[in-house]
Amino acid sequence: MNDDSSLPAPLAKRLEGKVALITGAASGIGESTARLFVRHGAIVVIADIQDDLGHSVCNEIGSDYVHCDVSSENDVRNAVETAISKHGKLDIMFCNAGVADAKPDISILAFEHDQYKRVFDVNMYGAFMIAKHAAKVMIPARKGSIIFSSSFASVCYGNMLPYAYAVSKHALVGLTKHLCVELGQHGVRVNCISPFGVATPLLRRGLGGMEQKTVEEFICASANLKETVLKANDVAEAALYLGSDDSAYVSGLNLVIDGGYSTTNVALKERIKETLRIRICHTGFISSGFERTRWLPSTTKIPVCSRPVWRRMSSITSEAPITKRLEGKVALITGGASGIGACTARLFVHHGAKVLIADIQDDLGHSFCQEFAPQETISYVHCNVTCDSDVQNAVDTAVSKHGKLDIMFNNAGIPGDGKSGILNCDNEDFKRVLDVNVYGGFLGAKHAARVMIPAKKGCILFTSSVASVLYGEVAHAYTASKNAIVGLAKNLSVELGQYGIRVNSISPYAVATPFLTDALNMTKEAAEELGASAATLKGVVLEPEDVSQAALYLASEESKYVSGVNLVIDGGYNLTNPSFSMALKANFKKFQ
Repeated sequence: MNDDSSLPAPLAKRLEGKVALITGAASGIGESTARLFVRHGAIVVIADIQDDLGHSVCNEIGSDYVHCDVSSENDVRNAVETAISKHGKLDIMFCNAGVADAKPDISILAFEHDQYKRVFDVNMYGAFMIAKHAAKVMIPARKGSIIFSSSFASVCYGNMLPYAYAVSKHALVGLTKHLCVELGQHGVRVNCISPFGVATPLLRRGLGGMEQKTVEEFICASANLKETVLKANDVAEAALYLGSDDSAYVSGLNLVIDGGYSTTNVALKERIKETLRIRICHTGFISSGFERTRWLPSTTKIPVCSRPVWRRMSSITSEAPITKRLEGKVALITGGASGIGACTARLFVHHGAKVLIADIQDDLGHSFCQEFAPQETISYVHCNVTCDSDVQNAVDTAVSKHGKLDIMFNNAGIPGDGKSGILNCDNEDFKRVLDVNVYGGFLGAKHAARVMIPAKKGCILFTSSVASVLYGEVAHAYTASKNAIVGLAKNLSVELGQYGIRVNSISPYAVATPFLTDALNMTKEAAEELGASAATLKGVVLEPEDVSQAALYLASEESKYVSGVNLVIDGGYNLTNPSFSMALKANFKKFQ
């Protein structure tokens, strides 16, 4: 029987005993987050300027309310001091308050200074002051989580987005990453969340007072990920993940919740589809080549052949009981006999999934499966991920045993010989690393998609590495392979999103697994000490469980609108290069 004593109980409240202050929490995303945080055991203080609404929400959920205009430093200081005076500490600061342009002009020539100043005073200056006053209490405690609400406007340009709003949301991401580096030295994590369109009161007002259903239909028609619609509670679930200890080593992340929208530009594809629609509607058939295309003048009115169809997927509501987060799901994990793969398999089973682990370490894989009872919850299949028939057999085995495949975690990988310098690289080693890390992941995704597309749902995950966002520190083959994995994940998120399938990657910093300790010829303790000494985020060591928690979040319904994301788990390590500051300190006394 497996000893799960080190794992959090699946029925545990994930914020038990934590104190959270949420701005803009009287309605919309802030309100959903407040309700979810309370449900998970947090003590919540709501700060807003909508006093009647705020008091009403607090009466329902048993929270405290404080009036707070985030553009006023006195109000911000008072909100933080209220949380401290009432509850003795502040663990989570969710800077969620924001405004959109009153006149959403999309031309810089029509832009007004007062409009810009108002948006920046709330969205940027307000967030800065909130973070500043939260940091004052978190730094002495040497722990805490600061979260900002940004927008998909931080990663997507143009798109009819008003200037002040878009620029302020970009600035928030920059502030997040810069604070992450400074505050990481004190054990404080800083992240932001960038959602696609959510039919909140803020967006509905911006669209002229549309009804919620109309706004959702409008958004869904332009979305990359089909078969679902983004809700405020999905953003709240992201805040729950980032505020909880599940993300203990996640800092400096812009968690984009847009179903892969920002990973593609559909202009050319839509022009081709428009041409095909014209051809079909006017001729009744699809020609096999462009030489038969009937090009029409640009003024031709295109008949509407069909309208977008979508269905609302059931979301985890704030009233739902806390349950096992993968109950009834089936997962296939490659490289699942040891390291991150084994840790993830253990956590997935703990949360109700049936798991098939695929590996080439047969004795280790079988032994691992024997630890669990009942053993029907987990099984083993031999699989060399570079062999197409092995991967096909693994997927088919999962389906034959359990009737479906919900989660495909392409985790198998190798480091290669680790030689640095392109002149020292062995050609065959380079090919071997790409075969396992990239081609193996490609085969896993291909065969998973084969069974997920007809089901019109599913989740495909890849294990990448901090080497996908940071360069010059490891061997060329490994770095190239992990960058390729991120590119593959993003490209797949666009194609498979049309079938309701989400695709994401996870990029951890150095984790002292057998994979790393063997490559470095070090003990686990020595590898952990080495990683911690160079880390940006202090006071915590990255463990395999942290990567598994990220996989759990991305595989569960909590992230049902997250696709095309590379979730970097490095405590903000990739965000800075200390060479310049080290040189200043070495050469100038005033910087020492």
